[in-house]
Amino acid sequence: FGSLYLVVVLQCVRQGPLLAAPSSHGHAAGAVVVRPPPGLGPLQFLGEGRHGVAYKANRLDQLGRTVVVKFLKKPSGGFYTQRDFEDMSTATEARINQFQKECLVAMDLQRYSSNDPEGARHFVNCEEDGVRPFEGRPKEMPLYIVQEQIVGSSIATWSFDSLLHDSLTVADVQNMWDGMRQALAYMVKPEHEHRWSHNSIHKDNIIMQGESLFVIDWGRAKEVTSEAYGASDRDARFAAALLVRLITGDMSSGWTMRAKGFSRDAFH
Repeated sequence: FGSLYLVVVLQCVRQGPLLAAPSSHGHAAGAVVVRPPPGLGPLQFLGEGRHGVAYKANRLDQLGRTVVVKFLKKPSGGFYTQRDFEDMSTATEARINQFQKECLVAMDLQRYSSNDPEGARHFVNCEEDGVRPFEGRPKEMPLYIVQEQIVGSSIATWSFDSLLHDSLTVADVQNMWDGMRQALAYMVKPEHEHRWSHNSIHKDNIIMQGESLFVIDWGRAKEVTSEAYGASDRDARFAAALLVRLITGDMSSGWTMRAKGFSRDAFH
């Protein structure tokens, strides 16, 4: 879901059909094919990826903050809904769990933000888990998550623009690595009840907003259960190698580190 985030990147009246097939929006800017969940205003189409569709909407409260809403697509078309909990196949359960994990891990990472605000600020907050089975909700209601809106660009785009304009400085590189280091350390702090490996660090999952760095897309995250060498160490190596490539401008695909213990290409 990370490439879908788009980095500009869902409750209200329950009437009429709650959703239409994702393909019906025709990719027109601002197209709306889903009724917003309770508490949100009209949805504006942001983008569509392999597994989901993202919209932005404003909260119907005094602040009226803009948030990002994501829905999970079915391989056959349309969205997964509350009805899909009634008879789930193993494949359906796996897709829904991965989609929900993106929100649950993000929520867990924010549990300790008061103790380490510098570390927590590198993670986009998930504000609402609309994936769980909800008693009393219409069966046709699509599964969704609501996330904080971050306006920025992928680290690859940010780096390319900096190199193109010959504006990448030592301070930029230091700030970028400091942000990544803080994020990686926060993810596995011993005092946290749960410690996490992102397990999918690549150029589309690191976002730059000004001088701030964010790690997004937690659908493939794994809980770190051992002090031994493992997934969290791979996160660090993926991140270090990625930053080296960004700084040198070498973003060609196909460069793997399998010999060093990487299981797949981090830079697809």
